[in-house]
Amino acid sequence: MEPISWNESYNTGIELIDQQHRRLIEMLNLHLVEGLLDHPLQKASAMLADFQNYAEFHFRTEENLAEKSGIHR
Repeated sequence: MEPISWNESYNTGIELIDQQHRRLIEMLNLHLVEGLLDHPLQKASAMLADFQNYAEFHFRTEENLAEKSGIHR
């Protein structure tokens, strides 16, 4: 699997969200593309949990911003 490269067209214009999106791609590349298959199951599981935790944090951030802006009620 090839690493995902950040493309400026992915930008939302909301710097906090764009930073978190870039971090998710970095984590995906590091944990899933580059490292997951080379580690024992316990390490791979920890990597996936790390990615899941950050993704949940990111989606809470998006939901909070949407609520504050009145987009999401």
